[in-house]
Amino acid sequence: TGKASASYDDAPTLTPFLSPGSDTAVIIAPGGGFCNQSRDREGYAIAAFLNRNGINAFVLDYRLNPYRAPVCYLDMQRAIRYVRFHAREYGIASDKIGTLGFSAGGYLSGASLILLGDKAVEVSGYVPDAVDAENGAANFVGLIYPVVDFAQNQNMLALLAGKDFYDPEKRPQLQNRYSLTAQLQSSTVPQFLCYGSKDMIKGQDAYAQRLEELHIPHKTLRIEGAGHSFALENKKYAFWAEEFAQWVKDVTAEKTDTVREREDA
Repeated sequence: TGKASASYDDAPTLTPFLSPGSDTAVIIAPGGGFCNQSRDREGYAIAAFLNRNGINAFVLDYRLNPYRAPVCYLDMQRAIRYVRFHAREYGIASDKIGTLGFSAGGYLSGASLILLGDKAVEVSGYVPDAVDAENGAANFVGLIYPVVDFAQNQNMLALLAGKDFYDPEKRPQLQNRYSLTAQLQSSTVPQFLCYGSKDMIKGQDAYAQRLEELHIPHKTLRIEGAGHSFALENKKYAFWAEEFAQWVKDVTAEKTDTVREREDA
């Protein structure tokens, strides 16, 4: 089933790719401009790579156009809460659950942290259950050639915001409200940012600068010569994935060390 039905009867899905012995999980949001999803290239292939590196992965199939924000936000937040709710069953530590998004999925990964955190998403008709009592904020965030603002990416803003986008008085407000760069605040949640110097999606340089200015823990890979949507196929640029896997191990190892220090105290 697609996630873009005009009847608004779709349900998001979360597909687990488990790595026995791993206590870390990455929820993956493929890209596709909010009107499609590259599930194979930016979902299942990435999950298999993470498994080979000893990391659990969950591929999120979130809802797309004609659904508008905040429906996709709810899907990502629900995924985080679902994995945290079932963490013991999966053998996952509840404080080692992160997100990884590509392009529009990168925006979703960032928005779940920057625009939401653990704040409940208000969607008409949605009825919370026990899963929604879990914390909905990720412990670390990966952004791969992400959309971070909409000043030069108007088509994606139209898909997110719907009819309000076409009101010239509301559009500047929407650009600011949905911009990850504008809304980014000081945070202790580590971020991994990767993008190419020739990406058609603009704004990542300003986002990287903002991470520096706010002293947010992060690792930034600006790959010279890379364009958009390189994923794993372009071997010249695929080193980002090894860097990400190691970064995840490093930031989650810090959490393990902190827990041990508390236990030893």
